[in-house]
Amino acid sequence: MSGGIYLIQDNCQLVEMNGQTKSTSLPPLEKRQWNASTFMKEVETKYSPKAAKVASLILEWATLQTLQIQWGTGRSHGSFVPKFNYKGKNHTFFRVWSNATVEICAYQPPFDLGEKKAELLTRFKSVVGTSISINPYCWYIPFSALNDEMVLREFLEVLVWAIREIKLS
Repeated sequence: MSGGIYLIQDNCQLVEMNGQTKSTSLPPLEKRQWNASTFMKEVETKYSPKAAKVASLILEWATLQTLQIQWGTGRSHGSFVPKFNYKGKNHTFFRVWSNATVEICAYQPPFDLGEKKAELLTRFKSVVGTSISINPYCWYIPFSALNDEMVLREFLEVLVWAIREIKLS
């Protein structure tokens, strides 16, 4: 190799900034196609039967809400993403991860506005308290905060409200 600057592309090709391509010996990243069975087994094995039950109940609820389930392809972490179609556009509001966490994607309208985002956060905090981890775009709720049946039911009610608000925006 010469002393140029190189970039590694998705297809494991080394590309010099001048456009010359050279092969690399890097193996392609292997993906793992997750499904309900592999996901629940992973959560139960790495966390607990209670955590797997929470994930299972969220999946069951999403299915009953007629949300489309997209399964992840992560090598080490699995996910499922309940999506809904509204006005011809697919929306993702939350993801469920095999690290026993629900990720709330609170960055799309109407939750891109301070007042609505604050209302959403208040609703989640009233259900899970300080268990919620807050980042600028996404919030994370551990399954352990949702073990109680009543808490999980209230959490799902907040999701219903949020999806309704997205559809009204």
